[in-house]
Amino acid sequence: MPDERGTVRNGLLGDCAWPSKNQASCTFIVMVAFIAGSLYMVPGVGNVIPGDRKFLSGRHLSTAHSGIDPNGGACASCDADPKPASAKVLDGAWTPRSHIFDQFTIEEADDIKAYVTDTLRLTDPSTIPDGSPGPQPTQDILYRIEPMPPPKAAAVAYLDGHGPEPERFAHVITYRGTASPRDIMEYRVGPLPVSNTTITVALRAPGEIPFVKHPVDSISGGWGQEAVGKGAYELKDIFLSMTGGYCYASWVEDVSDLPEPSNVTAFNARGIPVQRHPCDWTFLSWLEYPVLQKDMTKRVALIKWQFVPEGRGGEEAYLHPLPLSFKMDQTDPNPSLWRNFDFEYCHQGPFDTEAALLEAFSDGSITRCSAPAFGSPGYDYTWATTDPRRLRAGNVEPGPRQYSPRGLRFAISSTRHTGRRFRWFGWEGHVTLRGDTGIALHDVTYKGRRILYELSHQDMYVSYSGYGGDGQTFYLDSAFGIGQNTRALKRGYDCPWNSAYLGSELQYGTAGAARQEDVICMFEDDMASPTWRHTHVGDSRGPHADGARAVEFVVRTVATIGNYDYMFDVRFKRDASIEVKVTMAGYMSTLFFDPGGGTRRDTPFGTRVHTNVLANLHDHLSGWKVDLDVAGVNNTFLTQTVKAGTFAEALKDVDPGAEAPGWISEPVLKYISTRRPDKEVGLVMNASQPTVWQFVNEKETNAWGMPRGYVIQSGVTTAQLLPPQHPLTKAAAWTKYHLAVTRSKDNEYRSHASMYDFFNPADAIVNLDNYLDGESVTNTDLIGWVTIGVQHIPRAEDVPLISNFGANFYIKPWNYFDSMEAIDTDSDDTDEWESCLPDLEGAKTYKWSFN
Repeated sequence: MPDERGTVRNGLLGDCAWPSKNQASCTFIVMVAFIAGSLYMVPGVGNVIPGDRKFLSGRHLSTAHSGIDPNGGACASCDADPKPASAKVLDGAWTPRSHIFDQFTIEEADDIKAYVTDTLRLTDPSTIPDGSPGPQPTQDILYRIEPMPPPKAAAVAYLDGHGPEPERFAHVITYRGTASPRDIMEYRVGPLPVSNTTITVALRAPGEIPFVKHPVDSISGGWGQEAVGKGAYELKDIFLSMTGGYCYASWVEDVSDLPEPSNVTAFNARGIPVQRHPCDWTFLSWLEYPVLQKDMTKRVALIKWQFVPEGRGGEEAYLHPLPLSFKMDQTDPNPSLWRNFDFEYCHQGPFDTEAALLEAFSDGSITRCSAPAFGSPGYDYTWATTDPRRLRAGNVEPGPRQYSPRGLRFAISSTRHTGRRFRWFGWEGHVTLRGDTGIALHDVTYKGRRILYELSHQDMYVSYSGYGGDGQTFYLDSAFGIGQNTRALKRGYDCPWNSAYLGSELQYGTAGAARQEDVICMFEDDMASPTWRHTHVGDSRGPHADGARAVEFVVRTVATIGNYDYMFDVRFKRDASIEVKVTMAGYMSTLFFDPGGGTRRDTPFGTRVHTNVLANLHDHLSGWKVDLDVAGVNNTFLTQTVKAGTFAEALKDVDPGAEAPGWISEPVLKYISTRRPDKEVGLVMNASQPTVWQFVNEKETNAWGMPRGYVIQSGVTTAQLLPPQHPLTKAAAWTKYHLAVTRSKDNEYRSHASMYDFFNPADAIVNLDNYLDGESVTNTDLIGWVTIGVQHIPRAEDVPLISNFGANFYIKPWNYFDSMEAIDTDSDDTDEWESCLPDLEGAKTYKWSFN
């Protein structure tokens, strides 16, 4: 595992760690225990090193046979040597060119920032001192700096050694508060590094991206605080009633009419108890969501409220919803003129003003809703937390762990922190982390041939249901920055002990940048099952079992965006296939539940999970870009569908007019219908007509005359259930299709732009449907846009956190090879094996028996 100095450290066998204090670290850019001269999978090459093993942690073992020094020293006697074998340093032998896909370093971003703030006369939010007023909507503000993707043709020529390195450019996004009309502007800045040849070119027409569609970020997040604070203070009596004694007075100087300050204990950011007035900002929090409204010239937000137990500020507030929400018109350039309206209280309203709601509350004309337990002394909210941990019997002992008996079997290039390249059993690829969309891989090759030019995450879409206005919330998570919200992985939990960890220098939405350690892990994963197997019964050599252990190479990162966590896996397999998997975790977003029946209309939209908590129905849809280059960039898209029909239907393309043969009595059977769409297409799976989606190179065939190809195959997934004309479907047109196939174009490099389309989503700035403009998908460069996801019907077992679940898809070879590619993938089938387990006492000989 790499530490911040770029060395490898392997934590193996639980308490048995390497290196010990008197052992030197090995260089990080290594290939451990590979035979010199080849990485690629041929019989007897590369597979001689045993793969990952799973074992019971050292604290389960008796010291007599465990190979563990009871005094805490290094491993002593276990023959399955846990120390890495001698490392082969790839000094000069491996010079990958995929650094052209790296993100900017902090130094590079700072140089660009200095240039554009001077050239465009921009306010840089990252330079404003703490405590000073932030930038205002009437200023020109620097928002984001990110690399522009290089033109694909130039990039491929450079990668293949046929052309110069492409020039590098920055994509710069700004708020133009002084423009008329105000807008968001994008620029291309370059060539880089900054020099006297660097120029700035506008990429949008003035007003093309209206200011009301500006991103949700820390720049604009503070603009609504005054309107929210004043509105909440006017409704203090309602807040006191809802919470059993708490209100929100964050924007009020004169608090003389507040209740007497019977201070209560809160906890600050360091966990230190402090005394707080129950009506300061500590015990209540608000969330801001876009409103689905029809006037595209306005920006309207929904404000939703939550209770914060003990003022800790943790995500358990998501399980303490309050029955109050209202809308805020944020259109005016002056935030002090922003107006709150459409107040909704316990499914009653809407009330146009704070005064109207307060009058109805005071005169008893509306039903009151409250969660009195929130304000009760000693309120026990541990049901909503993971702290303190509750351990069942038996959990005091650590469970099984995974280790590499003779060291890591993969290599990682470069010392840059904005992109790395890996090698593993014929696979190579470049990995980086984009600030907005997260994990991205480029130039993925297998045995020297490019399979993927790009495999990158695009977005996470989440839409909720509910009767109240706060139930109609949704997220487009790249608007908040999926990469920006990637945090350090917890070793041994998020990734196995035998993982290598990579840091990154992440660009943030306010134009700042920071170094974050351990945001990507890479490891070999023992799947504890065979990748192929067969028991030979009638063989002349006698009964015997053949197989190969399934081991995968995993690239993983985890993003935590507010209440939800997303774990992204790209899993490389030794049969030349790839699995892409998204796992959902974290806290649910919830609605207030009134046991007295005030919120009964929410019942069809969720599940009651606690006294005053209803978890509402929602989905999670994940979008991916798959740029396959199958034996070259010019590919053709084909579909093969399994149908049931007559012989005449099955043979119509092969032998028109053919009838059923005389030796067949049943005229209906299954057959394969192969079709070649003549233009770009969006596709949805149909379980009654299973279909294989193929990207083939018709000019290259395998030994049997079949065009070499790869397929995109969905695994566990759901679909977009909202109709095409729904504003959320318009905002994320990519969610309509499990697969959309378009021609590759440099200016169509992402499926949408949720940083703009989070607000006023029906008027999308980038829409995948616009890419489906009737062009041919035959013998040309193609892109596959993939959507996978789940529908989440909540349950009580999702509290406090959901049990991880997710969706996946596969990228598989389809006649690309002449036979099974994983036939040569195991050297672990020896009859003699070593064990550190006490009941097996060291070396053992094992003989498989048919009986």
